[in-house]
Amino acid sequence: LFADNRALCGDLVTDGSARSELLFDPQTAGGLLAALPETLLAAIRKEFAESGLDLWVIGRCTHDAGELRLV
Repeated sequence: LFADNRALCGDLVTDGSARSELLFDPQTAGGLLAALPETLLAAIRKEFAESGLDLWVIGRCTHDAGELRLV
């Protein structure tokens, strides 16, 4: 299923690291990934901490030369 999950993302460019490969992990039918405006990050971090939940920022979405990249 990894290859199927990866194929669904088409032009998404990742750095090939094990961390970025989690986006396509078949154990969860793809990783849980949320995108939000960076201006909301502090508030979301606070809410997660108050709820006892873990939160990791894994990168930023940028637009460069017609490619979607996760950096």
